[in-house]
Amino acid sequence: MRDRFDWRWKTRGIGFILLLAFAGAAAAKTVRVVVLRSKDLPAYNEAVEGFRKTLSARSPGATVETMTLPDDFGASETLVENIFRTSPDLVLAVGGPAAQRAREKERSAPVVFCMALASENNLPYGGVVLDIPIADYVAQIHRALPDVKTVGFIYNPEGSPALIREVRALEGKGGLSIYPASSPAEVDRAMLTFKQKADCLFLWPDPVIFPINSISLFLKDAYEKGVPVVGVSPSFVKAGAVAAFFPDYGNNGELAAHLSMKALAGQPIDKLPVQTPSKIKASFNLPIARRLNIRIDDKTAASAVDVVR
Repeated sequence: MRDRFDWRWKTRGIGFILLLAFAGAAAAKTVRVVVLRSKDLPAYNEAVEGFRKTLSARSPGATVETMTLPDDFGASETLVENIFRTSPDLVLAVGGPAAQRAREKERSAPVVFCMALASENNLPYGGVVLDIPIADYVAQIHRALPDVKTVGFIYNPEGSPALIREVRALEGKGGLSIYPASSPAEVDRAMLTFKQKADCLFLWPDPVIFPINSISLFLKDAYEKGVPVVGVSPSFVKAGAVAAFFPDYGNNGELAAHLSMKALAGQPIDKLPVQTPSKIKASFNLPIARRLNIRIDDKTAASAVDVVR
């Protein structure tokens, strides 16, 4: 009886040791991630670095290989096929074009995206967009510019339906006043009405009413008219905007890393949400603010990543 008892426990002990050994081997398995960038851009690289640091902290020894989507369609198809042929544990697609191309293919690995726009198609789950909700922008403006009570917003009525719904829902709430304009000429007319009702303009870069090559001229004209402008990029501040608010690109990668850990743990990507940025950076032009008599919150200015003095 004692021999049987000892044998049974010895057997269970061996089984337990083997189980621990297999668990250790599984835990020691090196995670291999392939990053596919739409372009080799500083903002994308900042997101990749945020992803890499967060993933390494959670999964020491993980390898991250970075590749860039070629401009040539055929070459990009070949690259994506080759990536999945090597069976990585996960693909991080950085930017809308890379995300769409990776999602189009029959995949041997989960695909998580970051640094994409909400308006881009076929990205309904499993990633992080660049878009900051308009309500969050308005809240940032009120926080940073305490004397601004009403924020003006000029929008293209033929533009993004989602954006139009968003600003119309905010109209009259939270200090947002909206003005439609279908062309740059109509923007000039909207500015006449705007000056009577709003304390600053939040410039949303619609390519029809605010062509990118005319932003500097528009900002110069707004300054001469005494209209403070808030933009969505530090380049706007350098060109004459009072302030700008924009996503923390490293944070975009960090959030994608957290989603990726869930995917690597076996959660289907179609069960993963699409997240918006959780950290927002700020930039200010102090000389422009002084000339337009715009007060900037000291604490917000101190935490800004870029200040023109």
